[in-house]
Order: sequence, then structure tokens, then C-alpha cells
Amino acid sequence: MKFGDRHSLNTLFARIGDDLDFMVDCAQGNYESLIAQADEEEVYCYFTENISFRAAVLKTAGRIMLKKRKGRLVFISSTAAARPNPGQGFYAAAKLASEALYRNMGLELGGRGITTIILRPGYVNAGRGRAYMEEKNVLEAVPIKRAVTKEEIAETVLFLLSESAAGMNATVITMDGGLTYGK
Repeated sequence: MKFGDRHSLNTLFARIGDDLDFMVDCAQGNYESLIAQADEEEVYCYFTENISFRAAVLKTAGRIMLKKRKGRLVFISSTAAARPNPGQGFYAAAKLASEALYRNMGLELGGRGITTIILRPGYVNAGRGRAYMEEKNVLEAVPIKRAVTKEEIAETVLFLLSESAAGMNATVITMDGGLTYGK
């Protein structure tokens, strides 16, 4: 699905139909810039794609789930929402806004069987984060002295989708080895 493209949204949900029990949202654009140097048009497009479009996705998924009176929505956020690095202001703002959408969705629809949870991973030993971690030597600040693995995140998401996690709603779980807890 191309975020920001309503045709893409309609096509995806037309294929899904009324058979949607859960959704795991790990989509996020990558726009890093110092705020004072940011291109206004790029900022506008970034927020349209990562906040406004996400709201449209949630609205559509929520309506499908309401028909069944059951559903689970998991948003993969980032510890940058709580502790951004320089240049991550727009990324952090989009993550925080998206977290607010998910929390409110859980508050609004929890009594009707649709719950939400937000998972905030810290440094992940994968993708572009791996090179950043090596270059900046950031893992020294993490109490467990290592990054979170892809497997740990995947297993946590599976747990969050299970019946054992059904009592969790409209909340944030941080998975960062203790990074954001300390000063």
C-alpha cells in the first residue's frame, strides 16, 4: 500500500472485505531533517502520509471490525517518540501523533470489542538502524548493552495479538532495554 494514496487504501480494503480480525501497522516514512532546515513541502507531504492517511486507515479498519464487534490494532512506534535524536523531530512528531490516534481508537472502541496497543522498540539490530548504531556507538547508553532483535519484536507482536494480551488496551509498551528509563 502506498501511504497517502487513497486509491491504494480503497484497493487494499476492497481485497480484505469484511474479514479483518487484527492489523499490525509498522509503516513509517523516513524524513530526517533539522527542523530549521526542513523543506516545507516535504514536511507537509510527510505528515499527510504518516498521520492523516493513517487516520483514514484506522477509520476504515475500525468500521470493518465494528461489524464483528472484535478486533486488535497494533502500532509499531519508536522510542524516538519519547527520546528523539537531533534531526528526528518530524519522525518523533509523526510517531506521537499516530500513538494518540491508536490510544484514542482503543478508548473509543474498547467497549465494542476493538482494542489497541502500541509497541515502542528502541534500537533494532536491523536495516538502517544497524549502521547508525555502529557509527554512533549508541548501545553504551542502553542498560542491556545491545539492540533489540527483529525476532524479539516479532514474538512480542504475536503475544500482543494473542488472547493472553486481551486485557491490554490503549497503552504503550516500551521495548528498548531500559534506554528511555534512565537519564
